[in-house]
Amino acid sequence: MLTEIDAIAATGNAVLAGGDDGVVEVVKAAILADVSAAFYLTQEQSRAVKDWYWTPERIRSRGLREVSEEESERIKLELGLDLPNFRFTPKKCECGHLYGAFDFLQQGIKQHGLETVRSVFTLKYATLLQVNPTFKAVCPH
Repeated sequence: MLTEIDAIAATGNAVLAGGDDGVVEVVKAAILADVSAAFYLTQEQSRAVKDWYWTPERIRSRGLREVSEEESERIKLELGLDLPNFRFTPKKCECGHLYGAFDFLQQGIKQHGLETVRSVFTLKYATLLQVNPTFKAVCPH
């Protein structure tokens, strides 16, 4: 494991280890400071951050919603990803197209490859949590 940690640090990325409370506080601080970062958290840590952050008011104001059955089926058939209970905030493109979960995942596959995207959703013990992401949606039209 130390070899893997050393390899990650060699890329210029930090590795953080700590108890659940300390790690959750670091993630909260990043959110509040508007810092863009990616955290690989335990499922418990991820749940604690999400429970703190995704209040009913914030869910409503951000438009976060579960992906429809139709879009989920399209994602499964056309992209080869089975993502039950996936949530996403759709955005209107300048052309009027509604950039949804399908577009987001398709863009991710184009940029990173299917296996990389699939691996993020099939982690057994960790959850990828992107904080204040700098993602730029690319309209497919």
